[in-house]
Amino acid sequence: YHERSLKLRLDINNKRVIGISYSNLGEVYFKLGDYGIALEYFTKAKTNYEEIDYSWGFYEVYKDIAKLFLKQKMFDSTKNYAFKLLDVCHEIKSKSAYKTTYYFLADFYRQISDFKTSLTYYELSALYRDSINSESTRNKLVQMQTMYELDKKDQAIELLEQKNHAKQKWVITIVVGGLIIIFIIVYILYLVSAKRKKE
Repeated sequence: YHERSLKLRLDINNKRVIGISYSNLGEVYFKLGDYGIALEYFTKAKTNYEEIDYSWGFYEVYKDIAKLFLKQKMFDSTKNYAFKLLDVCHEIKSKSAYKTTYYFLADFYRQISDFKTSLTYYELSALYRDSINSESTRNKLVQMQTMYELDKKDQAIELLEQKNHAKQKWVITIVVGGLIIIFIIVYILYLVSAKRKKE
């Protein structure tokens, strides 16, 4: 399906989505353990992104290539791409990207037994993770407050509608009651008039 998608995207000739297809295929081959073909696809994706200067594409593809080299224990190449990835983070300024990149660097340094540097990067990753979580919590609180205020407004509207409905019922009761009384008075007058005529 990724190959079909790539064919369609090549016909459209949109560099960004063609790059995404190459990345997707590279990821499939990476999971299959065919690292050579995976690297070919990641490189094609990188070339497409370079032609349009697509920063988020660089972030994704550098991360994929760094993971690929790390899996093969090619530590120099891993380090090279990991720091390219960090450069892109400085450009896109995404907390989520920083969190992922620092976590990757922490894992990289752990695998080469540089535990002190690994801890430093892990702490940086945790810092961004906590910042994202607190931001998410803050957003949830704002959302909950908004929902609460909307709920209060809905309740006020419902109460107002109930009052209006009660007023309408009361008015209808008075009108119907008045009509019944008028009918009774008219009927009594009719009976009195009929009795007088008879007399």
